Amino acid sequence: MSSYKIRSHEPGFEEDQARIGQEVSKDWAWPFHYTLEELQEIYSERNFDPETQFSCFKGDKMVGFLLVIPRRVGPAMNYVEGMAAYIDPPRVLPGHEEASDLLMKKALTALRTKGVKLAQTRVSTMRPGSIPLMEKWGFTPHKDFPFGYKHYYYYYLDKGPLEGPTSDLLPFDAKRDLEECADGVSFWFKMPKERAKKWILEVDTREDMVSHLVIRKEDELAGYCFAIPHGERKDIIATYYIAAATDDYFTQLITQTVNNAITKNHKYFLVDLMHNLLVFEPVVVALGFEDVATWAIYELHLD
Repeated sequence: MSSYKIRSHEPGFEEDQARIGQEVSKDWAWPFHYTLEELQEIYSERNFDPETQFSCFKGDKMVGFLLVIPRRVGPAMNYVEGMAAYIDPPRVLPGHEEASDLLMKKALTALRTKGVKLAQTRVSTMRPGSIPLMEKWGFTPHKDFPFGYKHYYYYYLDKGPLEGPTSDLLPFDAKRDLEECADGVSFWFKMPKERAKKWILEVDTREDMVSHLVIRKEDELAGYCFAIPHGERKDIIATYYIAAATDDYFTQLITQTVNNAITKNHKYFLVDLMHNLLVFEPVVVALGFEDVATWAIYELHLD
């Protein structure tokens, strides 16, 4: 008999979940986890169902948890509300890997009982065990989002600065650039334009901002990039947003950002390539970046 116990969500569990998520993800190429505030927001949503959210305990200690998030439907979830769900792979403390299977079994049983027809998840080479776990439970790659639909590329900053012209770069100017830049950020992150404007202005005033650059040609925006450190791993910086009309413009934005990061004593520079940014893969490889994480969307039909 297993020494682990699976429990449905109860108020207060989110504090241990936030702690576990931070611990589990700390060594990922891009550590990410749900903060306490984010978990509280998820659990306060109208469609939150505590009967589909599970945590694993050994004795009185929480050692892992799994989130089922109806609102985070994936790109192929053409289902009415309540008929599809996004499963975030279990986040389990080292030494308690058995908990992952127990959590998955409980979650899939609950979803089938609820009449959910489709489950999707995102797996990555960055998340140890996520791929074999999901395949074990019957998940397979989505035909339109197989491995390679999204990549994390690292430039190890101890390689030294990049060489090349950056003469087309301009510092971001809110009066001149905000409207156009907000259009791109709003579209990319699927957020309201006013929220995008607020975020851009906040980035522009941050003391730890690494790059905030634009390229303009014939008074039109032809390139835009802002890069800031990870919220907790300050040795990692990333282009939270980057867009460019040509390979050359993309190269200029990356070159200057890498060199800025070196002067600020960061260790790693991450570029997230997906969707239309995948055309720049040859550019980052030529600049000396290394592929450190590959992603896929997996799915499982539950009926």
